[in-house]
Amino acid sequence: MNNIKFSVIATLIVTALLAVGLYLFYASSNNKFTCSANTTYLFEKINKEKEAVLTSEMRFHFDGDGKGYNIIMGNLLVDGSNYTINRKVQFDYTYNKTNNYVLNTTQVSLENTDNLPKALGERYLYRFSTEQHESTHLVIIRMNSGKRLFSSGTLPYFLCE
Repeated sequence: MNNIKFSVIATLIVTALLAVGLYLFYASSNNKFTCSANTTYLFEKINKEKEAVLTSEMRFHFDGDGKGYNIIMGNLLVDGSNYTINRKVQFDYTYNKTNNYVLNTTQVSLENTDNLPKALGERYLYRFSTEQHESTHLVIIRMNSGKRLFSSGTLPYFLCE
């Protein structure tokens, strides 16, 4: 009789540990992803004249453990001048079950080819991409196609594949 009780208790413990392990694996893998997006933003003056055009290729990586990075390559055309953007933004992040992410910049590394002046970066890029200790709030929704929609919650920003 003691052997049967021991076997039942051991089976329950192993089953519970397996269930917890599977849940933790699923929860971490669901928020571990890498995706890329190509974006073009047209900035207009009040009178609808073109002010600037920002073209970029971004690659996001979320490791599932609260750390990630964003590589941004592209250029900004403003007032007849063309500036190159080539930087890596490392961040810590938190998220909840409703797809709300908070990204906090831990480091911004500019490549030698990145010649975007700080003032223009602050004007045309997300502050998150220009300075350490800045943050941004995103809603990131995984779509049935596997793509992810990055948005403010009310306005879409871009699709990341």
